Amino acid sequence: MHPLRGSLRLYLSPMGWQTAGLLRTLERTQWLEQDKLRQLQWTRLSRLLWHAYTHVAYYRTLWDDRGLSPRGIQSFEDFQKIPPLTKADLRFSVHGLKPRSRVRPVDVQRKVAESAARLRAHGWFGLGPAAREIVLGRAPARVADPACYRALHEWLANSKYLPMLDAEDETLERCVEVINRHRPEKIYGYPSVLNLLAGHLHQRRQRPAPGLAAVFTTREPLFDFQRRRLESAFGCPVSMEYSSSTTGLVANECPEGSLHIFQEGIYAEIINPDHAGRGELVVSNLDSFMFPIIRFRTGDIASLKQSPCACGRALPHLIVVDSQQAGFIVTPRGSVHRASAVIKVFGEAPGIREFKVIQEAVDHVVAQVVPQDRVPAIDHATLIGRLRLLLGNDVRVDVVLVPTISRDPLGRFSYIESRAVAPAKAGATAGLTS
Repeated sequence: MHPLRGSLRLYLSPMGWQTAGLLRTLERTQWLEQDKLRQLQWTRLSRLLWHAYTHVAYYRTLWDDRGLSPRGIQSFEDFQKIPPLTKADLRFSVHGLKPRSRVRPVDVQRKVAESAARLRAHGWFGLGPAAREIVLGRAPARVADPACYRALHEWLANSKYLPMLDAEDETLERCVEVINRHRPEKIYGYPSVLNLLAGHLHQRRQRPAPGLAAVFTTREPLFDFQRRRLESAFGCPVSMEYSSSTTGLVANECPEGSLHIFQEGIYAEIINPDHAGRGELVVSNLDSFMFPIIRFRTGDIASLKQSPCACGRALPHLIVVDSQQAGFIVTPRGSVHRASAVIKVFGEAPGIREFKVIQEAVDHVVAQVVPQDRVPAIDHATLIGRLRLLLGNDVRVDVVLVPTISRDPLGRFSYIESRAVAPAKAGATAGLTS
């Protein structure tokens, strides 16, 4: 695509001129030295604190009760005095977390910042702001939007949304046909959805149309077996995005493999670190004014790395050790096994399209498996044997063939679900067995 045409599309799209302006700024600030990035970050964090204290009842009450105010928070060290925000706080104090006066353009600011940061990261792979894109999701297109509006939006964004509402061969084949017709330069979606499509391509010995520069994953953990399958099926690099509906976009992976934090718009901390610097990730979104997210406890175990990346950017690296969304398994002996260890048993086993491991009790695990073919070619005994070798002989393991596996309301997928124990707390999860 001609660069001028791409720029015009971006400027014409909703919030486009703001996104384009911020994108130019981010392309400059990514090369700043860390000291200057920290100064920029502190200026923006201070502004968020004053906004929250002035306009948000939850923060004003909480901080007043503890003798805190933005005037007394003059450094990142002082900032740690603010009590973290938990998921329970979000559930039970949702109204108090909203500003008394709604300033709608400020809400737009978070969306603009996230879009610009994402476009910058896609640019690391040589992709322009209006590169042709396919977005794969689990949710249906919004039926409330008129078809002409959706068509205009897709044209402006040079993007096509493909809902994968099931994992049937016919659905996957239609996706391949649309991808080959649209000839995207990038594909964006949940790892579990992309993994299904990659498995379909492998089974059919197909390759997507040429021109694909990168595949970007979001919202779910990206496991090694998924990355290898995606790279093989699509014939291009795969880049992970760390984000959530609460925190917004936190970090993007560069071509050198570093997961760079969006430092201009995110402040990330590690609390209760162990001897290796691994602890719970706490995130503040510096552009979230309509619903301020300040020191949010993600539940994920991670570490931060400040050393320079081979790509030349001083943006710090996020190293995610364990994602709460990925899940874990606890054995009767008290061992806690990370999702990656359990998933490794199934990830590269032949004949499996999808799978999910459910811990029904401490001594009982059920593996739901969707076969790749209508005539299953799955070695139950080997799967059970490998799981029992990992978890111990005192754990009963059942493998059950199912036609489909459910997602959460947002379309996200988790390979591990524990119905026997509560999620591990920070400090306990740092020592999970791999």
